[in-house]
Amino acid sequence: MIKKSIIALVLYIAFPHYGTAQKYTLNDCISKAISNSSATKLKPIINDELIQKDKINALNNLPKIALNGAATYQTDVTSVPLKLPGVTVPTPQKDQYKVTLDVQQNLYDGGMSKANKKANALAYEADLAQIDVDNFTLQEQVTNLFFNIVLLQKQSNNIGYLETQLQNKISRAENNLSQGTASKSDVLQLKSSLIELRQQKSDLLYNMQGTIDALSIWIGESLTKDFIPIAVDDITLSTDNKIQRPELKLIDAKKAALLSNKSMIDAKYAPKFSVFATGGYGRPGLNFLSNSFDFYGIGGLNLKVPLEQFVLKSNSKEKALLDIQVSKLNSQQTQFDTKQNSLLALKSQEILKLEENVKSDSELIAIKSTIKDIMDTKYNEGVITVTEYTDAVQAELVAKNNMSLHQVQLALAKTQYNQIKGIN
Repeated sequence: MIKKSIIALVLYIAFPHYGTAQKYTLNDCISKAISNSSATKLKPIINDELIQKDKINALNNLPKIALNGAATYQTDVTSVPLKLPGVTVPTPQKDQYKVTLDVQQNLYDGGMSKANKKANALAYEADLAQIDVDNFTLQEQVTNLFFNIVLLQKQSNNIGYLETQLQNKISRAENNLSQGTASKSDVLQLKSSLIELRQQKSDLLYNMQGTIDALSIWIGESLTKDFIPIAVDDITLSTDNKIQRPELKLIDAKKAALLSNKSMIDAKYAPKFSVFATGGYGRPGLNFLSNSFDFYGIGGLNLKVPLEQFVLKSNSKEKALLDIQVSKLNSQQTQFDTKQNSLLALKSQEILKLEENVKSDSELIAIKSTIKDIMDTKYNEGVITVTEYTDAVQAELVAKNNMSLHQVQLALAKTQYNQIKGIN
């Protein structure tokens, strides 16, 4: 006895959950599933991506350095067709060589770096919004699994209650059989009903274990058959008429990203200034008439003014395309709002229907239970057959299972109503 107590104490210290049931609310399961989701694990990756993009964008403000080289041969060269006494005008060689080190520093890039940085930040926000959309879809899947387990457990408990009653009835019937006051067929009929009841329970347990296993995968935690989902029956419906679904936030993020591209278009066609310097060595140098290798250097200021927007109207055409794309997103947003409002209308009626069903279920169970008790008494008195009694037992079970079904469906419908609005 002492040895067993010591083992139990060691197991309790080493494994705090040893021997205890796992009890989670729906929000617990959703939180665990979101933490375990591949979408959530993308967050640090897209954050690193943003940091890397900003680092690359910052390089635009640093000097550009390039080492260039060329060796060429040409069929003709520039020559001076003059012949003066005592003056020799050299003719350049047809093979020419040069190596240059070119340096360019942007003074003003038309706002391109700033526009790129803003576009990167908005793309990051859109990626985060997409993660929220993916996780909300996951939330809906976890919700369905959770309430399915709740239903199966309720129905299993209902069967367990009637199973106990039948076992007691069989024991009494067997005792009566031994005393000659009951027939063997009655005992066999009761045992047959018990076997059928246990088959129903077995089916429920297998379905429940499969659903628990599926939920385990989503939340990233091994759930046992003793898992107890803590369901909340009194769920308050949101009275806020505003839909706050993450899909709408994603559309807003995409629109903001598109509109930021207008700044990039402006920067693309804006004047750009830079300074440059080139140091070279080759033949010829800056003196193209010299046939000697020589060092040389060039420096200056570059001005680039794109003229396409004035001639081809490319600036306005590109912006018009962005406006069309934003209009498409606006249309999607309106369509999504319409869809959600339609779902809310359907779900509202479903909730009202289930509330009425639950009320009538209570009345029906009371009637079926009373009938079963009467049939129990009549069977004990030998007034009715065992079949009539087991039919009454099954009728009570059906009524209780229907109430369990409607209760869970009502809780699920209320949860889904809030989720349609985007409220957890």
